[in-house]
Amino acid sequence: MAKTENFLFTKLLSMKDVPARVLAGYYYDQNFHDSFCDKRNFNCYRLSPRNLNSAGTTRSWCTVGSHPVIFTMRSYNIRIFNTKDKFKFEAGWYYKPRSKTFPTFDAIFAVTDKHVVTVQASVTDEHSFKESGMDWLASHGAETMEYIYLSPPQISSVTILFPASTPPTIIPVDTSLKRKKQDSSSPTVKEPAVKIVGIYHVHMLIE
Repeated sequence: MAKTENFLFTKLLSMKDVPARVLAGYYYDQNFHDSFCDKRNFNCYRLSPRNLNSAGTTRSWCTVGSHPVIFTMRSYNIRIFNTKDKFKFEAGWYYKPRSKTFPTFDAIFAVTDKHVVTVQASVTDEHSFKESGMDWLASHGAETMEYIYLSPPQISSVTILFPASTPPTIIPVDTSLKRKKQDSSSPTVKEPAVKIVGIYHVHMLIE
């Protein structure tokens, strides 16, 4: 990103009015791929589970801690795909949906043919999660997945609603926090099509 564009993006992101934030979000969503796939190091934070919602169908996950670990993104081959394309994941490929309304994810990279990492890029501090995206992953060969919420560093903390079936102990929490037992009174929930084994918040400025 040129210095002028970087300045304008940062300015828009700092504004409180909705149109400015929407424009900043659109710019980030359209331009993050090249920066993310550029063999860079990023600060990576854990997300910790909170309480189930009143219906017992979703659980809030929130950024926790102020001491990140370093996540290194390696180089991947990029494939642009249509939602209805029929293919199986191949290790070493970064999959970029052509559709701007693809459910749940903005990108997917395949670590193995069965294990993928999904990326949701946004400039907001709250986001939803659509289980239909997991069904799509399973139909293309994925069995396990990790989830990255990618945002500018200005978004220091994020809250994401995951299905209640997501195990609340998949990410170790800080030793200063008490590990909560799974609610025995929770209603029966459907097992997800793909098992979530990691949830992270990664900071990235577009360059």
